[in-house]
Amino acid sequence: MRIRKKSPWARRSGRLQLHIAPILVWVAALACVVGLFSHRSRRFEVLGVARGQLYQVAANCPGRVKSVAVTLFDQVQQGQLLAVVDMELDNQHLQTELAVVKAEIDHLSSQLEPIRQQMEAEAANLQTDKLASQRQFIADVEDTRIQILGFKLQLATDRATLADTEGELKIAEQLLREDGIAPYEVQKLQALCSTLRQSIEENQSLLAQAEEDLKEKEKRQDAFAQRQLQHPPVDSALEVIRRDIVVQEKLLAQLLEREKPLELKSPFDAVVSQVLRSSGETIEPNVPILVLSEHQPADILAYAAEDQIGEIELGMTVEIIKFSKPMQRALSQVVSVGPAVEQMPMQLWLRPNLPQWGMPFLIRIHPDMKLAAGEKVGIRKLYAKR
Repeated sequence: MRIRKKSPWARRSGRLQLHIAPILVWVAALACVVGLFSHRSRRFEVLGVARGQLYQVAANCPGRVKSVAVTLFDQVQQGQLLAVVDMELDNQHLQTELAVVKAEIDHLSSQLEPIRQQMEAEAANLQTDKLASQRQFIADVEDTRIQILGFKLQLATDRATLADTEGELKIAEQLLREDGIAPYEVQKLQALCSTLRQSIEENQSLLAQAEEDLKEKEKRQDAFAQRQLQHPPVDSALEVIRRDIVVQEKLLAQLLEREKPLELKSPFDAVVSQVLRSSGETIEPNVPILVLSEHQPADILAYAAEDQIGEIELGMTVEIIKFSKPMQRALSQVVSVGPAVEQMPMQLWLRPNLPQWGMPFLIRIHPDMKLAAGEKVGIRKLYAKR
């Protein structure tokens, strides 16, 4: 029996087939992987991030944080107190404004006195003293209101002076400990503070008494007016003074309001996401003290790739897929489309070191879908509005 030997070509062909088989298997596996990725890309065409509204809590003028009433991650209700800030008053400017009010009060008082004298002189010539008595009641009431304004003005002035003096006293006490000044200087400031406190206490008592007197005089005036016939408004000068007193009362109330601590309250139900300042810290205007975030995000910010821009339309329906457990799906609509292509947030980049760009658009979150602010979601089945 004769054995035929294989030719060199046949031997090479056999070996080649043995090498090609693994290559074909590798190519087939690669095609499957590409197919899976392609299928996945068709399922999840766009990624988005649940966007929660942030609100920075700040004062509109310089001051010092007196207290912070909440801590990190506290849930707060609308109107709940968040922080209290002692405002740093511009005492020099405040003193100037108070001096203007005082000058106007003095002017009103000087105008009221001749009117009172004129009414007393006219009372003898009137056919009846009823009108004169009514005028007298009115003048007594307005005179008391002017006195009240004067007490309030003096209190505001003394408080501003006391604040400045107490600040100087602290500095002087420190210098005394360092042997920088004589004890007499500290004693002098202490005596001045004591005098101012006593003056404030006395004026507070006088103010309280004057306010009680005003109530009684107003009652007597109202009771007298109910028994009298109504006369034409002949006392125009007295009416002008009355209106001016109202103006000065409002102006003084605004100045005194600046002495009160500023209470910062929550504008809506939220969660405290950042606490940036603590009690005792000095703050500048509009520098955030706290940052609040909504309990539940209202919309999703997504980006369409450049080859998908033409598919995004206002009002189109999309399906949202929540990845985290429990997984949820919901339909919603595109409520807003951005005007230009922009860089996506890093969270949506496929590669951390490779920035991506796209057209931003907003999707309203379905009320039944519970998402956390910053949570990533899938958006698929983009199709035009019917």
